[in-house]
Amino acid sequence: MKIEKLNITKYKFEGNVVITDPCYVFGGIPGFWDTFCSILFEYEDQGVDIKEEGLFVTIDSHVVFICNTCYGDGRYPLIDRNGKTIGYLPVDAGLLSVIPEELVRSISDFTCYNLVQIIEGGVVLAQGNGDFQIGDYIVITSDFDEDRGDDYAS
Repeated sequence: MKIEKLNITKYKFEGNVVITDPCYVFGGIPGFWDTFCSILFEYEDQGVDIKEEGLFVTIDSHVVFICNTCYGDGRYPLIDRNGKTIGYLPVDAGLLSVIPEELVRSISDFTCYNLVQIIEGGVVLAQGNGDFQIGDYIVITSDFDEDRGDDYAS
């Protein structure tokens, strides 16, 4: 698998996407997870703030969005346009990502569908502080409380 940085700040995903910690998708691919993490560290060394700006890369010609969470590992809500939490995203590598479902399904040893949320794609835009929006949804990893979802709905 090949990974390359894209110089974009937003991207419209078509079709279904998987929102998850990328370690659940790529961690089992021999040698790839170490390469993936090394590349993220290189970008951070070059001044890319992955928590504030997010990072778009291509992996085998598929666009993938990666964002550090605000507080590292944990469980973070996925909130719809009406402010309703539709699910939680577990995190074990301090990262969340938006990955085309087609790419995830092409990885034969991927068995962690209980650790992801699958939604229809949309425009992804980093909101800063580890938060990001995708289409009609927002992922909050910063100071989440139930009232923040209501702010998003307005």
